Amino acid sequence: MPKIVAKKPWTPPEPSTPIGDLAPGNSESSKLEEKFRAALITAGISLHEERLGIQCGYDKARTRYPVLTPDFVVTDARVCIEVDPERTHEGREDQDRTRNALLADAGWKVVRARLGGLEAIGEWDVVSESGSYTVAAGTALADAVRDAVAGRPGKVRTITRKPQAPRKKSRLGAIREDEYQYRVHRTKWTLEDGEVADLAIVDGRYLARSMKWEFPRFIRHLDLQGAPKEDWRTILEPLLETMQPSEFVPFSTFPWGDSLFIGPQAGKIRFREKFGPYEPGWSGTTNLEGAAEYDEAIIQDESGAVLAELHAEAIALGWEISSIIPRTGRHGDYQEMELVRKDFKG
Repeated sequence: MPKIVAKKPWTPPEPSTPIGDLAPGNSESSKLEEKFRAALITAGISLHEERLGIQCGYDKARTRYPVLTPDFVVTDARVCIEVDPERTHEGREDQDRTRNALLADAGWKVVRARLGGLEAIGEWDVVSESGSYTVAAGTALADAVRDAVAGRPGKVRTITRKPQAPRKKSRLGAIREDEYQYRVHRTKWTLEDGEVADLAIVDGRYLARSMKWEFPRFIRHLDLQGAPKEDWRTILEPLLETMQPSEFVPFSTFPWGDSLFIGPQAGKIRFREKFGPYEPGWSGTTNLEGAAEYDEAIIQDESGAVLAELHAEAIALGWEISSIIPRTGRHGDYQEMELVRKDFKG
């Protein structure tokens, strides 16, 4: 077994592209975005043909220097445009504001078309009650872009739609990917008494209850891994209809329990509340008594007695011990531990 030795702390590398410069971006676009693009070009707004990314500064929340890809980038001006459908942006106001702030810090103005009645989050936003493209929304977006390019003060433009006959609202909310937790999708379900349960789908494998400060806690197993995400709603809705309110009470942090480790000192290896089983890795401190040797799954003392070991289901997910480094602080000896997940694919 390898001995526990010191290791230099990891720091994120700075980007090779200057902050605020354009970079290659995600080439995917939707039919909705193409309709707005055509309307902007018809209105005389000059856009880059390809989708380009913008190199942004350091994002403390995600410990990286992100390259963000707006839907459109105006030529010869630091103005970019985002089209925000309700189905993918409902409840994501904080993430979209963070995105705006990162782009603003990089020297860019963001103009958004907020569809389906989403609230405005920027000074040039166009708020359309319709969830789809309308000529009025396209015209208003072009006017907002002109204001941003010219440096005029922004104003929120609101486009109302004709009243429609009321329809029954689904008890299942929008299913959206969580930007900060790996392989987690968020949604909401309205119980029979009107209470709204915040739920999560973890890796398509299990249903969990979203907790305010913790990783979503396990409720029941699912089998959505092989199903296209656009079919999840059709599969989930009838399943949730059959569940009683008591069945939405979570059992544990993970399907197998509350920790990645088992053993006499497993409780001393504490994970942050938002830690999830599908993250690429974990690092933290612990104070295992007598820790002397380790391998990919087990930590032992000098006599070979096991102090803590990874749970079999955690090992099945690819978790292994990468390093354990001895340290000494003002309160005594402790260890810095690093775990990785083999063959991680983000």
